Amino acid sequence: MDSLQKKGEKIIDLHISKDKQDFIHIAISDNGVGRVMADKIKRNKVLKRKSVGIDITKERLANFSKDLQNTFDVEIVDLYDENQEPLGTKVILHIPTV
Repeated sequence: MDSLQKKGEKIIDLHISKDKQDFIHIAISDNGVGRVMADKIKRNKVLKRKSVGIDITKERLANFSKDLQNTFDVEIVDLYDENQEPLGTKVILHIPTV
């Protein structure tokens, strides 16, 4: 394992809710190293590959919601503690239901 990677227990939290505007919100949080450190790790790797996970998800959501009145949204939030140390990342999908 790379010395820059997260040590200890790895946690993923999933929260799903629906609001009065007929959107489903799916929030996925992790306690990883954060996007800044992940980018540093990726730059230091010998084998470079482009991560396309978010782009694929956005494309699938766009296809899913193209016939709906509302549009989807993907929000990415970097999580920090009170000392501005990275605590992980939260990705929130806002998906229309009507």
